[in-house]
Amino acid sequence: MLGLRETDRFNTFDVYVDDKEFYKKYGRYRCFQIEFDDTEEVLDKDEIITHAKKVTVIFSYPLSGEFRFEFKNSQGKITRREFALFIQSTYRRIYDEESSKPVENISGMLNRQRTDGPYGIWGHHIGDLVIEGVRHIGNNVYSLSIGS
Repeated sequence: MLGLRETDRFNTFDVYVDDKEFYKKYGRYRCFQIEFDDTEEVLDKDEIITHAKKVTVIFSYPLSGEFRFEFKNSQGKITRREFALFIQSTYRRIYDEESSKPVENISGMLNRQRTDGPYGIWGHHIGDLVIEGVRHIGNNVYSLSIGS
């Protein structure tokens, strides 16, 4: 762990890009895209993020509050790939739950209007979201850093 306490760790979810134009502008790696990427592509996918059997993950962006979801793994370890898969599937479930009504974009923008559903999704479609990382904040609770 490079001498860091577990609560100091910021785990990233990068994907290698084999595209010369992208590399010239941004570098070899980019953040994991929640809607489009395969979790098999996550770098260091087999690295163990935690040895806990159960963790709580806080989802807050682009939602109208903080929502906690439990991630259980009976093996007593959670890898980077499994964590990415949990985040991906939870966001898909959140967006699916609020998809009963069509969502209009904000006038003059590509961003979506806020929904009236249980999560109050605002500003971004799921295709906009990337996992920048997760941070262990203590007691097997993790906060997400989601970008768009």
